[in-house]
Amino acid sequence: YGAARRADDPAAALALFREASARDGAFAAAWLGVALTLTNHALDPVARDTALARAYRQRDRLTEPERVATTALYHALVARDRPRAIAVYAAHLARDPGDWRTRLNLGALLHE
Repeated sequence: YGAARRADDPAAALALFREASARDGAFAAAWLGVALTLTNHALDPVARDTALARAYRQRDRLTEPERVATTALYHALVARDRPRAIAVYAAHLARDPGDWRTRLNLGALLHE
């Protein structure tokens, strides 16, 4: 998982994440990795939404930061509920104001 996240090659990262999700369909972090790679490289929005939905259904298996990102991205991109995505990030920042990734993601969402 870590190697795929650090891969400079989105195709290689996708291959690793897809292999991991094929081995364990409940591997929420692998589904999130697929979704983030597709999002970050503006690739295949249908596959992105499918992967996000899979990660969202398994979000209880993620770390807190991954769960927040998955939930917010799901609401923003799949459910098309931007206010709810903003609320997810804001609620997390109320609990953890030093989370710079959440601040960055919220800022990006607010400036779309």
